[in-house]
This record gives sequence, structure tokens and C-alpha cells, in this order.
Amino acid sequence: IYRKSGFLFYKIFDSLLSNQKYEIGNINFNRDLIHPKILIDETLKTESERIIGSGHLFNVKKFVEDIFTGLDLDINKYLTYKSEDFLNNKRAEYYNKEKICSYELLLSTTIQEIKKNL
Repeated sequence: IYRKSGFLFYKIFDSLLSNQKYEIGNINFNRDLIHPKILIDETLKTESERIIGSGHLFNVKKFVEDIFTGLDLDINKYLTYKSEDFLNNKRAEYYNKEKICSYELLLSTTIQEIKKNL
């Protein structure tokens, strides 16, 4: 939940922790997302240099919506979108080929962290 202001996940987590509503752009894109706890756990097991990521492309919009659903909260009370999903998001999709964490682990770890801080 600790992100610098101005970044997408800062807005998402701060909306939950401070009950402040944020306007965000088009988040319907895919990213290799990993929770810092999972990243640290994996780093501690590493004996050589390597790139660490989840190993999957996750849809950011689905992930954000699933966080709010997992917390039994109405996303519309916390976030509004200033652009429509039909706009093409021209982001390159990079991901780690080594599979490290599942979507379920990423989501449950994120929700647990938020619940500890609500």
C-alpha cells in the first residue's frame, strides 16, 4: 500500500485508506504485477542475478475491481474513470517468463495488506 503520490496504485490504495475519491484514466491494460512481499520472499531465495516478476500478464482493471470486490466495497464510491475503455492503450506488454505467483496469490496478499491498514 506504500506508493508515491501521483502513481496509479497510490490513488487506489489512498482512496481505500482515506476514503478519498480519485479520478483515474484508462486502466484496461495488462501488466506483470507482483506484490512487494512476494518479491522480497523470492529475492531472499535467489542465489544469482535474475529478473523477478509474477510471470503472468494480469489485467489491471480486473485486479483493481477484484480488490474492491474482495473488500466488499463499491468501487464507484472511490474511483471514477476519466477515459473510456474503448480507447486503445498502446502500452508494451512485458512479463517475466518464470512463473512465480498466481493471480489468486497476488490478489489475496494485496487484500490482506489493505485489511491490516483499514
